[in-house]
Amino acid sequence: MIQVDVKHNAEVRQRFVTDYSSIKNQILSLQNLNNQISVKLYSLLEKNKAIQAKCFTGIYPPTYTFFCNVYAPKLWEFILSTHLPNSQAEAILINTLIKAWQQFDPHTLREKHLFSRLLRLACSEGLPTDCLKAILQAEQIVENNCINLHPYPSANETFS
Repeated sequence: MIQVDVKHNAEVRQRFVTDYSSIKNQILSLQNLNNQISVKLYSLLEKNKAIQAKCFTGIYPPTYTFFCNVYAPKLWEFILSTHLPNSQAEAILINTLIKAWQQFDPHTLREKHLFSRLLRLACSEGLPTDCLKAILQAEQIVENNCINLHPYPSANETFS
């Protein structure tokens, strides 16, 4: 009976060692796969950053979605600050972005001038220029006090 228990314990121990080795190998394999995925993901993120950086150089023209994601929030901020009714403000924003995208040429228009162009188009769509001038002048005063709230410096030149 003692020999049977010893034999049985040896078999159990051998199965445990085999199972442990198998699990350990699977864990190592998964860690290796995870590292490969991390490297690939990092590579894709870097490529995405490079493509976004090149969107306005003419090498990779931006998509309409990228264009809207970059410019719509700041343009919307300006439009809302004129206190127009929401329906009118939305119409100005939509029409401005559509017209700007239709006229967009990355070879002739650089990013720093594009926001000025957007403001001019927004005014042609019904954005009150008097309100916009006051907003831009207020931002210029803030900028002169070393607090830069305006990421598009050329926009101030548009209505001076």
